[in-house]
Amino acid sequence: MTQKLKGVEIFNGPGECVPLLKFEVGASWSRSLDEYATGLDGVASVREVEALFGQRWRHLVADPLERIRLGHHFSTRAPIYWAFNAEFALRGAAVGVDVIFKELKDKYRGIRVSSAVYKQAAIDYPKPLS
Repeated sequence: MTQKLKGVEIFNGPGECVPLLKFEVGASWSRSLDEYATGLDGVASVREVEALFGQRWRHLVADPLERIRLGHHFSTRAPIYWAFNAEFALRGAAVGVDVIFKELKDKYRGIRVSSAVYKQAAIDYPKPLS
């Protein structure tokens, strides 16, 4: 994990003191799932960063417009994240991240449009109660 955090900015300015991951703009649902579950280009995954720092990394962005954009991207993609977390909670310890990741990709592979995948994932895996 330390190696994965090597390329991640720890802060951009005052008040920003946790890793600030940049969501990939215009990413397909499959790439978004990869970004969440395993990380892109050797950088820590969103899941790993949230395990260490909670949701603070999304809320401490100084620029209000960037913070809104980040929140919008996260909430749009959230159903596929819930799907991963639900499956990982059930079987992750036994089968690992890569198997859950592959199974979710296979499950939604036939749906071409990302927004349709997110809608279907929200039906299959309702928002968890916090």
